[in-house]
Amino acid sequence: MSKKVIVLIDPLGNEPNYLLKVQHNWSMFLKKYIPGEEVAQWNIHVMHHSNQEDSSSCGVLILMVNIHVPL
Repeated sequence: MSKKVIVLIDPLGNEPNYLLKVQHNWSMFLKKYIPGEEVAQWNIHVMHHSNQEDSSSCGVLILMVNIHVPL
């Protein structure tokens, strides 16, 4: 069985502010589009990362995270 993980990354570091909303939205998506999928099998991982220090470099931060995260 493959791992079922959602990696949550917010360049500004505000992941805790909307973790529950992401869980709820993912649950609703699975119920609507993949009815047999168990929500409990999915884990949400908040990745440790450097925070973006300005309002324009989020793309660079996400690309750097992508380089270091195996898919």
